[in-house]
Amino acid sequence: MINTLIDTMPKEGGGGGGKTKEDEVRDKLEQELIRSLPDNFVEQDYKEKLSAMQTPRGLDPNKNVPLNIFLRQEIEQIQSVLDVVRKTCTDMV
Repeated sequence: MINTLIDTMPKEGGGGGGKTKEDEVRDKLEQELIRSLPDNFVEQDYKEKLSAMQTPRGLDPNKNVPLNIFLRQEIEQIQSVLDVVRKTCTDMV
């Protein structure tokens, strides 16, 4: 961890003119990372798709299907992570 901190510290001395590490990080965030994030999940869309999925044999389609519950929870978790990553990236820019 200390080596990482030392590597990211601004270097003193010579010649200037180049981009600072902060500028490089900002450019990388704007040009690649933020643009590569997937769009937010639309709750109504994924719930409709989950309800349209075929019910496994032996389960009542009128009751909650465990796989659908699991998938819904995972989508909600991924959305939470996307929100945090997107906010962190935009705050850094």
